[in-house]
Amino acid sequence: MLNFSALRDHLQLVANSHSNTESVTVSGATVDFAYTDVTDCEAGINFAGDSCGLPSLTRLETTFAEIAGARTPQPPTSPTKPSIKNSVPAFSLLAKILGAMAELYLSLDRKRDAQACVEEAISRSQLSHELIYLRGRVLEADGQVESARAMYESAIAINPSHVKALYALARILRDSEQYILAEQVLRDALAVDSTNSRVWCLLGEVLSSSSTSDPDSKATATTAFLSAVELEQSEPVEPFHTLRLGVYCS
Repeated sequence: MLNFSALRDHLQLVANSHSNTESVTVSGATVDFAYTDVTDCEAGINFAGDSCGLPSLTRLETTFAEIAGARTPQPPTSPTKPSIKNSVPAFSLLAKILGAMAELYLSLDRKRDAQACVEEAISRSQLSHELIYLRGRVLEADGQVESARAMYESAIAINPSHVKALYALARILRDSEQYILAEQVLRDALAVDSTNSRVWCLLGEVLSSSSTSDPDSKATATTAFLSAVELEQSEPVEPFHTLRLGVYCS
């Protein structure tokens, strides 16, 4: 790093001594100064056989900076790594815990506690498809089926691969005897996770309850039930399609 203040003092000393030439070593390179007018401190620089006139010390400092920069090795550039912070989902860890608690309370028929968990999760995180789905679950448990259906449809619109919302919507469609729509929704869910025994079981119920004249519907329903039984025996605690495979590096 050049010390321009020291250089300025050095040049002033040369000027006061009325010397016409001076050599200064900068970053391992020797620079010869030939002053054409000592009193005005205007200098010509001879560097590697080249000369140029400088009207002021400001330009002289600039030249030294360019020399030093040219001789200083630059560190190799590396590709920018993606920031892990940018990949953190908006649905925070605390919101996930509150969501899991809400589902637990719903399974225990504690609707008010479940609703409190959902509202707390919403206040601490951005509104996501998971929170919208949980709000639908609370509304459905409270008997507000149409409002719950709207929540499920909104969650699916944000994330078409949300199997739990697809399953909940299909269940409402089945209860309202909209079997064709229910079957379509369930097949969309199976396209995402074909190992979900609950989806296969509900598909069997929809096909067996359908009034369609398709002669193969009963056989398809039986196949769906058999698939549900087979998958239930080896169904993991966490669905396979939700497992994150890979290594996270900081």
